[in-house]
Amino acid sequence: MKKYLRWQGAVGFLAVIALFAAFIYVFAGSLIKLSIEKGGSWYLGAEVNLAQASVDWSPVTLTLNKLEVTDANEPEFNLVEFNNAEIKLDVWQYLIGKTIINNLELTGLAFHTKRSSPGKVYLESEADKLSEEDSEDPTSDKELSLPSVEDILAKEELITPEKAKAL
Repeated sequence: MKKYLRWQGAVGFLAVIALFAAFIYVFAGSLIKLSIEKGGSWYLGAEVNLAQASVDWSPVTLTLNKLEVTDANEPEFNLVEFNNAEIKLDVWQYLIGKTIINNLELTGLAFHTKRSSPGKVYLESEADKLSEEDSEDPTSDKELSLPSVEDILAKEELITPEKAKAL
């Protein structure tokens, strides 16, 4: 068995796994906070602020404090905000691909509230895009029309009708 498994390799592998697990254990709250802020901002196109995220490992509980999501159409207002959220997860079900939330508590949930300072907006609104398109080419008063199904099929080289005729 010694020729198939080297103890130095096994110890090195276990050390890397232990280091990775320790990193996740220590920095889980910061990683979750960063991913909520960056992912939410990318998805919504407006600033997402989270004061703190923390993880309790037994039982697995995620606590989010003071989340504010900027409304992209009105940056001086929040789309949604809450003071505290506590989420208890069933980790064993999560490991087999099912997300089961045993308990979810939200406190201070509010919609369309005034922000202390306007949030950043990363995406242009539809009205801004339309006004920019109109200002770029003021002579384009052409109506847009979609081609018909027959026109599209006439341009394509389809194999199925040829095979049907051959059959």
